Amino acid sequence: MKDCAEIVGTDLKTYGPYKAGDVAALPKENASILIKLGIAEPRYAPAKKPTLKEMFKGTVLTPFIEAAKVRALEIEPGEIAKDLTEYVSGKLALLGIPDEEVNSETQRIMREAAAQSDPRAYADEQIEIITKREEAKMEEEERIEKARERAEKLLGEIREVRGVKVVSPPKEVKVYSPIVLKPEDNFDKVFDKLLSEGWGVNAAEYMQADTTEEAVRLQAKSFPSLEFQPVLLPSPTVKHPFINAGKWVAFHRGRIEREMTTEPAKFSVGDSVFWSISGKVHTVKEVWRPVPERPYWCYIVDGNLAAEEELRGA
Repeated sequence: MKDCAEIVGTDLKTYGPYKAGDVAALPKENASILIKLGIAEPRYAPAKKPTLKEMFKGTVLTPFIEAAKVRALEIEPGEIAKDLTEYVSGKLALLGIPDEEVNSETQRIMREAAAQSDPRAYADEQIEIITKREEAKMEEEERIEKARERAEKLLGEIREVRGVKVVSPPKEVKVYSPIVLKPEDNFDKVFDKLLSEGWGVNAAEYMQADTTEEAVRLQAKSFPSLEFQPVLLPSPTVKHPFINAGKWVAFHRGRIEREMTTEPAKFSVGDSVFWSISGKVHTVKEVWRPVPERPYWCYIVDGNLAAEEELRGA
């Protein structure tokens, strides 16, 4: 306000007098006249603070609320797949299986998990199945290894006996044309077929040779026979983990009888026996006494060398 005498407002109330600088609240009509005359200047009331109700309705702070909204963290499907793939492959690698198998199993699990509602739970189930499978395989391999060690020990004991004469194969011994297997061929099928035809073999590593002649000689020393069938070995299998691709082994048939004592063998060819080394029932294929001076018999049970004390009737 500037200096102003007393006035009567439109509401019939008296206002003033005013001095320069005073602040007055006048009826709208009177204020408009004084502003036009230059006696007063308009002054607006401060903005009303929004109520909580207005704030929550967004009538005042809507733009700020929208700007401050925090969206849920979104992970791209590709990132989820990558994390799960690393998790699965890491778990499988700890089982000690070959890298190729880790990769193939990981790819299979990821393909199947993609169709599941909970991929991680499905992956854990598959990992558990593979873990149990590998544990069972390790137990089987341990039994095979024990059998192999026992056979090698037994043969080593036999060969170390002094004064034992190795029977040389007679002239009528027949060596058949070699069976040549490629690395990718399945040795198990050939092995089973030859066994069904009456052949036997010790396929331990120390009985594998670089030539057919050496393979026959090695078998003839331990298993003097009338017939030999050389076989070029392929890659190892689960059933025969100790064979080496590119090496030769000779199957034998028609055993040459050695001097025997009057003490009879407990088992005969064709008997079913339980072998403590493998924990399974086998069929006796051959029976012989490799060292006459030693009071025990040896048996070929489904292609494996076994001592009499390791067997019992099934």
